[in-house]
Amino acid sequence: MRDALETGATVMNDEDYMLEDGLVCYRRRVWIPEDNGLKVKIARSYHDHKVAGHFGREKTLELIKRNYY
Repeated sequence: MRDALETGATVMNDEDYMLEDGLVCYRRRVWIPEDNGLKVKIARSYHDHKVAGHFGREKTLELIKRNYY
């Protein structure tokens, strides 16, 4: 996906995808590839953030979905 966006190749639903600061975004949210390690890091950063507190699993997932796809 990133290569296609960089070269200007036609991308499925290309109006929904873009490059922002070197990151692939889908509908203004950062696209996360199928990488469980990366997904765990993101979840931990939201769960363990000192000012966020702990809202429970569903609220944490909702917060993540606001910024990531």
